[in-house]
Amino acid sequence: MKKILAIFCLAACFLSLCACGNNQESEIPEGMIKAGGDANDFYFYYDDTWTLQTASAGTDSAEIMIKPAADRTGISPNASLSVVAFSLSSEKKDYAVNDQWKEYKEELQNAFPSFEYDETKDEALKLDNVPAGKKRYNITIGENTYTFVQILCIRYANVYQITFTCLANEYEARNQIIDTVVNNFHFN
Repeated sequence: MKKILAIFCLAACFLSLCACGNNQESEIPEGMIKAGGDANDFYFYYDDTWTLQTASAGTDSAEIMIKPAADRTGISPNASLSVVAFSLSSEKKDYAVNDQWKEYKEELQNAFPSFEYDETKDEALKLDNVPAGKKRYNITIGENTYTFVQILCIRYANVYQITFTCLANEYEARNQIIDTVVNNFHFN
């Protein structure tokens, strides 16, 4: 009886080790690419029609930027999505998303006289089950007007800021990447 029980336990251990040893790559949804993870406390999946442009991580911040892949002419569309994470200073440790947005919005208004923001387009959402806010605004630089969408999330006194940018007239054609990243964003 002890021999049968020992064999059963050994088989159960073996099966659980096999299940734990699954390669993380197998978790990547089909048609998507993983960004972040090892050096960051977050990762996300994005559509494979976009390419990784920048990935850096430091002790107090991290940044990952993706852009649409070049088309048949070799030209990459004028759009990008970046995820930046940074630590709040000790005096801001109790900040909520709207506190961070209010401060950032002031900086944008001061830097860009053409800044246009409509708070009726704001949305509450979640980033991996953590409350977040979605803000949308336009800025004109030279002859071009750009649409920006920012997702702001604060977790453990760290700000996670997803920023999508494209020409305003291309917004409808390109904005689906926002939902893809938000729906496939995870904290480690």
